[in-house]
Amino acid sequence: MPVPDALSDEAAAALPCPGLTAWQALAKLPHLHGEALLITGAGSSVGRFAVQLALKQGARVFASASPRHHQWLKQLGVQGVADYRDPDWLAQLQAANGGEPFEGIIDLVSSQQAEALLPALGYYGHMVTVLGRIARNPLPAFSHCHSLHEIALGAQHAFGSDKQWSRLVAAGVAMMAQMASGELTLPPLVVGDFDALPALLTRVKQEGQGEKYLVRVG
Repeated sequence: MPVPDALSDEAAAALPCPGLTAWQALAKLPHLHGEALLITGAGSSVGRFAVQLALKQGARVFASASPRHHQWLKQLGVQGVADYRDPDWLAQLQAANGGEPFEGIIDLVSSQQAEALLPALGYYGHMVTVLGRIARNPLPAFSHCHSLHEIALGAQHAFGSDKQWSRLVAAGVAMMAQMASGELTLPPLVVGDFDALPALLTRVKQEGQGEKYLVRVG
């Protein structure tokens, strides 16, 4: 993908994995404008892009994230934000949505959580999982008629068609341009030299709060 002159190498390198994963997740949802969309793990790198892209498409976004992310989520226009560590976080977001079910859910936490969230999804709703997949819909057949989607960006290397690659690259080019113009913002970057890789891996496991970790090679 060509990199706009206004973007640093670090910023360009921070986009493809989380940004295109978020793009793929939103592409699973046939309608976004005016729809209530729940994004869990919204403070993550993927979550940050998913929230911004969903808002740009007119979705009414509700998000779970740690408190440190609440201010910027609200500033972006997220309609309801809750601390995922609060036992009542889902009830809080449902109340923010007027007690109505969500039309779509993008879960960035686990397949177990995604499965537990299915009752919060409305009739003909869409569940998109990024970390794992729901192996079997636990709800009765011919009831809620949910559509279950899984995201695996890396799988495109083995299974993607030329047409799908063209679409993905075009999406990446558009997002690069949006980053260069300030329409999309990156998560905080933590950049280190290659020798610092072990320490950075330890840090992201112990302290990771949505930052994007990058390593300079060469």
